[in-house]
Amino acid sequence: MAWVIGDATVAYNGIYRKSGASGTGSWTRVGDLPYSFITAIDVGAGTPNAIQATTPLPISGSALIVMNIFESNAGSPVTVAFNGEAALTIKSNSGNDIVAGGLTAGMQVLGVVAGATFRLVSDQVSPAIIAAAEAAAAAAVAAASTATTAAATAVAAAASITNIPIVFKAFADLAADTILSYSGSFPVVAGSTVVQVSSKGWNYLVAASGASDHHIITAGGVKLYALPIDGYVHIEQFLQAGYVNSSTDILSSVTKAIALAARIRGTPGRVYGVSGTIIPVQGTWLEDLAFKQLAPAATTSVCTIKSTASSNITLRRVTVDRNGNGASGSLNGAAGIWLDGGSLHTIDDCEVFGSDAGSGMVFNGCSNFKVNRPYVHDILYVAASLPANDQCMAILFNGCTNFSIFEARINHVGGIVGGSFRRAQGRMLCFGFGCSQFRVYGGQIQDGDVGIDLSGSKGNSYYTVIGVTVRDVETWGIKQSNYNRFGRIVACDVYRAGAAGYVLSGPTLNVDPDTPMPASAPRNITIMGCGAWDTGNDNTGRGTSQPAGFLIIPGGASSYQDYPRGVRFVSCTAVDTQAVKTQYHGFRNEISYGGVPLNEMVDCRSEGYAAGGQHSAGFHYPACRIYNSAAVSIPNNVSTAIGFDSEDYDGAAMHSTSVNNDAIFVPHPGWYHIDAEATVLANATGSRFLGITVGGVAIPRLRDQQPGTAANDHTLKLSGDFYVSDVAGGIRLTLLQNSGGSLNVLANASLSVRQVLFN
Repeated sequence: MAWVIGDATVAYNGIYRKSGASGTGSWTRVGDLPYSFITAIDVGAGTPNAIQATTPLPISGSALIVMNIFESNAGSPVTVAFNGEAALTIKSNSGNDIVAGGLTAGMQVLGVVAGATFRLVSDQVSPAIIAAAEAAAAAAVAAASTATTAAATAVAAAASITNIPIVFKAFADLAADTILSYSGSFPVVAGSTVVQVSSKGWNYLVAASGASDHHIITAGGVKLYALPIDGYVHIEQFLQAGYVNSSTDILSSVTKAIALAARIRGTPGRVYGVSGTIIPVQGTWLEDLAFKQLAPAATTSVCTIKSTASSNITLRRVTVDRNGNGASGSLNGAAGIWLDGGSLHTIDDCEVFGSDAGSGMVFNGCSNFKVNRPYVHDILYVAASLPANDQCMAILFNGCTNFSIFEARINHVGGIVGGSFRRAQGRMLCFGFGCSQFRVYGGQIQDGDVGIDLSGSKGNSYYTVIGVTVRDVETWGIKQSNYNRFGRIVACDVYRAGAAGYVLSGPTLNVDPDTPMPASAPRNITIMGCGAWDTGNDNTGRGTSQPAGFLIIPGGASSYQDYPRGVRFVSCTAVDTQAVKTQYHGFRNEISYGGVPLNEMVDCRSEGYAAGGQHSAGFHYPACRIYNSAAVSIPNNVSTAIGFDSEDYDGAAMHSTSVNNDAIFVPHPGWYHIDAEATVLANATGSRFLGITVGGVAIPRLRDQQPGTAANDHTLKLSGDFYVSDVAGGIRLTLLQNSGGSLNVLANASLSVRQVLFN
């Protein structure tokens, strides 16, 4: 052992122990020197309230410290730092801070270090404390003499103060308040006094005592208007009793909030009950609100949110629980959200669910709006047997113009039929009654009757559907019926459609006053880069008993069995991967040819068919081969068009065997390939010339010339490509012979024309 005493570095002083052999090893400080007290010197290096003192030995909690006071303190608390270490707060023995003047110059204090404090051995007894006590006693006497006057002055001042917020910690405190009043000790001023609820960040403005349009009223009878903050009010600012649960009807409060014309918020995670219909007005903004319909069966046309002819409505993260049991509602009137007319609506991330007939969301006659990421699910009706007509729709756009829908999610739409779920009569994403200029981008649709349904009188026009996936539908994946025109379906996929992945059909009525023909004829629909997979899975016989990946069929109008026209399937795929195949046709067209444009398939493939099925059937194609069944007489030295009374094939009504049977009329401009031959009866005189005319004009260098011979009949042949720009000019095969008399072209002369390149 060794003791170190008086080292200039105070921390080195102490008791040490040697470890190791002589001349090696190390010394370790193991304890303080055994002094019962340590002297601390305050030479004024600090301030009166932040003393700096030095000691010859390290400070520890095991020794008393005696310290002089260099100068009197002027404030409280007072600290002391020994040897430049952390400052310690000086406390009296009873734990109180040292009062101003409690430490006087020349005083000696005795204390110990206790944690972050320097605790004195005794409490303070000083002239300063005594003086302070005497002054306090005098002040108390003076205060007592003026207390009544001060109180009266405060009450009088309160009556004259305005625009100073009155703050309550909780909403319940405000609602229960009986102190504020329009007169009395604590009066409020209508239109000037602001009341705050600090825990919520809500503000209110005092209404007139006779107001009837106030939002809430205190227990003391003060009426209040909710005030927006940053343009928003909270729906619970309007609830007189505060939020209770989803069974409490807050419809009247929502109505008051809408009338305020501010943006309305709710608390995420809470569900607010409404018994009846919320009616948005011009500019209504609802955000983070979940509503539950408390009267789902009040009528057959219950809508939880419904606007009429109001524009600029914003619904952001709004949820509606229709809350039905499936036995009520109607398709024509019931919905979770229904916007009727108006423009510039924005619907973001909204959700609707809940049973009963009707729809999740309806947009009727709206324009210039967008619907982003809607989610509609579990829209179910209940019936003992399968109804004859549609009962449910997830989202319906009816007669709308210039709108977009992004990334819709729809699932489980149909009915509980005879106690079991059935997808039938439950359509999902629907467009009807003349929607135009709209776009559908992406989305996931599954578990219903029809995935995307573009139907109805007036038809839909100028639309594009891109990148939607449809799964598990009872009948049609993507349906376009009646009067649709000028539309495109691009890069969509349909999995397991019961009847067809994609179906197009013509008019239902011969005379439809809403949609006169031919101006509204269904035509010019392009389906490009789309896929149909495992079509016919769970086929119930509804729609068709021979499922097809891509199908074109006529409607019920007997006069228009040749519509729709101009349907083109481009680079599409129809594949059945199931062990037991259910797809009968990859591509099928059942429309009789009635004129241009054609129903065509271009660069499409399919595989996997049920027994009797095939890749494609019935499509129009610009190709024709005709021939004559008997000899045709050709006069001498006259270029004569050969007539043809028979056909091998005609894919686009390009030829008639009875009218102008010498001509082929192509359906549209483009490059065509021709093959022709004719055999002329043997004759040695003159020559024979076979050529082609289009619109009566000979095609240069497309001809065959041979001299006459008596040894054999003469066969002349043509083959080549040429461009047709005028579809009204027929293509004819002509023969000129100058034998000196008529010669016969023998039977089986032929002419074939097929398009090789489009214009």
